[in-house]
Amino acid sequence: MWSNSSPKSFHRTAQCFYTSQGAPAMPHEIFLTSAELCQLLRCSSTTLWRMRQNPGFPQPRHFGRRLLWVRRDVEHFLTLEA
Repeated sequence: MWSNSSPKSFHRTAQCFYTSQGAPAMPHEIFLTSAELCQLLRCSSTTLWRMRQNPGFPQPRHFGRRLLWVRRDVEHFLTLEA
């Protein structure tokens, strides 16, 4: 399911995703793709890969072959880094 929170920003909610174990993801969580996360962090995909090597950086959730980050986890990480 897609929700439109602003004219140019679309976010996927967990209502259409399941975890790799087959359990439904938490409802009402907002997920970000790698491209959306790069845009939020204003970095390249290579820099995002390097940031993922940091043990404190939030790890993505695996939905099949897709990697999605929980927006709340990323925002929490950014407040800790500030």
